[in-house]
Amino acid sequence: MTTLARTIDAKDKYTNGHSVRVAEYAREIARRYGKSEKEQQEIYYMGLLHDIGKIGIPDDIINKISWLNDEEYDIIKTHPVIGADILKNISEIPGIEIGARWHHEKYDGSGYPDGLRGKDIPEVAIMIEMIDEDIEYKMRGQ
Repeated sequence: MTTLARTIDAKDKYTNGHSVRVAEYAREIARRYGKSEKEQQEIYYMGLLHDIGKIGIPDDIINKISWLNDEEYDIIKTHPVIGADILKNISEIPGIEIGARWHHEKYDGSGYPDGLRGKDIPEVAIMIEMIDEDIEYKMRGQ
């Protein structure tokens, strides 16, 4: 899984190593929340593969240096659904697609792809989203 995550990260030159960092931090949050070892490992795997849907996004959009236009941003916003579709049949880790599908949802409902809000967002997705947003923000120099 780590190799697959690194393959995904290699596609996006701005976030090299991002998936491993998200996975490690998300596992630590789960540990501090008192989650079992099994739950911690599952969220680690979800963090590793949360951006797998970027494989379906054109390279020129993923690696664009300037701001994305509305059309490009709409394309980027499809990566959670692409990722969930890729992961949903991994029977060894039931629910692994949750991290991919909802890691861009926001508590106020302004996220994507489904505009979930509050307690409708799965707890593991919230953990990944908090880490994902913070790391990407820092890496993009903002």
